[in-house]
Amino acid sequence: MRNNLVVTIWFAIFSMSMAAQAVSIQNVVDLAAKNNLQINISQHKLNIAQAQTDGAWSSIFPKISLSSGVNRMESYSAKLSSASFAGFGAAFANVPSINMAALSSTAMSPMQDYYSAKASVSLVLYNQAAYAAIGVNKDGLAAAKNEYANTLEETNFNVSKLFLNILQMEKQLDNLNESKQQMLQLLDKIQQLKKNGLATQIDVLRTKASVSSLQVNIITVSNNIEIMYGSLEMLLNSPLAVRKLDMDIVNKLYEEKINFDYSLENVLNNRFDYNQLLATIELLQANISIQESNRLPTLMAVGSYGYQGTNGFNFGDVNKDWSYGINGNWNIFDSGATGSKVKEAKENYEILASQAQLLKKSVANELNNDVLGFKSAKAKVASTEEELQVNEEAYLLMNSRYTLGEVTNLELIDAHNQLLSAKNKLISAKIEYSVQVLKWLKDNGQLTKYYNKGV
Repeated sequence: MRNNLVVTIWFAIFSMSMAAQAVSIQNVVDLAAKNNLQINISQHKLNIAQAQTDGAWSSIFPKISLSSGVNRMESYSAKLSSASFAGFGAAFANVPSINMAALSSTAMSPMQDYYSAKASVSLVLYNQAAYAAIGVNKDGLAAAKNEYANTLEETNFNVSKLFLNILQMEKQLDNLNESKQQMLQLLDKIQQLKKNGLATQIDVLRTKASVSSLQVNIITVSNNIEIMYGSLEMLLNSPLAVRKLDMDIVNKLYEEKINFDYSLENVLNNRFDYNQLLATIELLQANISIQESNRLPTLMAVGSYGYQGTNGFNFGDVNKDWSYGINGNWNIFDSGATGSKVKEAKENYEILASQAQLLKKSVANELNNDVLGFKSAKAKVASTEEELQVNEEAYLLMNSRYTLGEVTNLELIDAHNQLLSAKNKLISAKIEYSVQVLKWLKDNGQLTKYYNKGV
């Protein structure tokens, strides 16, 4: 008795440990958010959009620059002057009244050091293109944020759907293994009946064929599971610590209370793909302003203060310069180039505006189909539950009647196959229902929020 109790406790602990090791759908979604390459790409795009937005504002802020340098130069005019002085000195070398030493000290050296330093400042007074560019980058940032969120939403759905498909295959594999064990027990039973003259060799061979068929299906499903795990790990960009998935999400989703009362406008406000499209439309609207601004003048205030000479950085020297003023530019005529760009920008805007209307209609159709699909999936679960119950009772009845010789081996195997089919149909129906719930959440723009709450 004590040994049995120890074994029971050990088995319970082992079962709990195995359950704890199973990977939940929340684990998988969190892993995808961290490692998925497409999400990482969208994050980098978002970072770029943020940098571009910051850079756009800098175009209208004052700009200050400093420059300086020291350069040694050989002057052609200085070389010519030195050569001329040498000839002049030779001609008057014997004239007592001319101080040749003093004259030679003032002669220009062909090698000179030039020092320069300058400070410049500029400020945009009016530039419509720069103002519009700020709007473009702001809209681009909004589009990038929604693209990132939409990529996360789509990845969550794809990962979840693959997770559920693997669960379905794993449960079907369990059903096949269980069915194989039942068939092996039946084979032992038939072989015993054959010894007693109550079964034929054909019954034995038919049962062995059923066992072989089940084994082939087990191998096929096992291979498919491995392939699907590979696809899942590719999406996650990371291997799973344990290749065993937690089934709890199926029951949780089946128990979720789904409210089908919705407002299309509210749904669109929550849809990241729709908001991304709207932000891009705003961007194209701002781009029209940029193109039209080429017809407008630009004004900029500028100023500078600097020095250039051979006496070091001596700002008290006469060789300093300064300036300030306003510079303007106006494109009066460009042979229609601006007009063509404006027209192109407007056409791009109209294309995307039409796509937004198309997406709006598509979302409305998706939601309607989701409601119908959800009702169909729920009815299918209820139907297959009844079908499974009927087939379980039928198999038990056939098994007992077979022992009495009231039904044939073929009828018993058929009842067994019907039971296996009903089990697989039920798990398929539950998985289909679960996917439908997740699709409803995604189409409402709520799937990421659902996972953020923790499941």
